[in-house]
Amino acid sequence: SRHLHDPQAVAAIRESQNRVQVMALLHQKLYQADHLGRVNLADYAREIVTYLVESFDRQRSVQVQLDLAPIELETTVATPLGLIINEAVTNTLKHAFPPPRRGTLTVSLVSLGPQQYQLTITDDGVGLPPGFELTRSRSLGMVIIKGLSRQLDGQLAVSTAGGVHISLQFDMTKKPVHAEAMA
Repeated sequence: SRHLHDPQAVAAIRESQNRVQVMALLHQKLYQADHLGRVNLADYAREIVTYLVESFDRQRSVQVQLDLAPIELETTVATPLGLIINEAVTNTLKHAFPPPRRGTLTVSLVSLGPQQYQLTITDDGVGLPPGFELTRSRSLGMVIIKGLSRQLDGQLAVSTAGGVHISLQFDMTKKPVHAEAMA
């Protein structure tokens, strides 16, 4: 990327690096875990968000609020959730707070009941473009978020009141659909 002069190409390389880093963080968590195949999603999400804020050098302009229940999930669930967090936080850091605007990014993971959870990623930034429709979005980040949400058989909702609000409810009593089965 040091030899590229096109800002879009450099951004694409950085976003690809971030996706790989999210996977590397997952593997690191697995090696440190007491239960093989399970990950503390609160720790994993915290590391993803911290890494991305530092990667985009937004420590001074974006305040981060984390409300993460200490939930342990299998890697078949933690992997798509980590990638969803990566895509949503990346979109916030890239678009929600154009300089000199400052703002707040909130990531929340709560238990709604036995084996039922909600992941919420919210910002108080500029919001989505006028006329944005989740079902019609072709941006790579939103395509990835929608696909991974379907993989988890989750209920995805995106709203733009006072910034962007992404909510994913998922139920672990249902078996996640593996990526191979979606192809």
